[in-house]
Amino acid sequence: MVGRKEDNRLFTEKFKSLYERYAGELMFFARKFVDRQTAEDIVHNLFVKIWDKKLTVVADETARSYLLSMTRNACYDHLKHQTISDTFMGKAVHQ
Repeated sequence: MVGRKEDNRLFTEKFKSLYERYAGELMFFARKFVDRQTAEDIVHNLFVKIWDKKLTVVADETARSYLLSMTRNACYDHLKHQTISDTFMGKAVHQ
């Protein structure tokens, strides 16, 4: 059991470090695609996903690239969903 507790402690430390190092940059990056609040939501959801799945990224340069890709893809998904919702709402209003 001690090994698992130690693994959880190490993951928590690495997660905190990852969040502190990249969250601001990721929110700034996401703002290129979406508004401020959506950017914050996307980045926080990304870190929740990492926490829930206990995803690990080993090297710093790999972590940055991976997180930027995840953020970009989440922004694209949000925008695609928004377009679909807007189209649906437009059709519903005109019927």
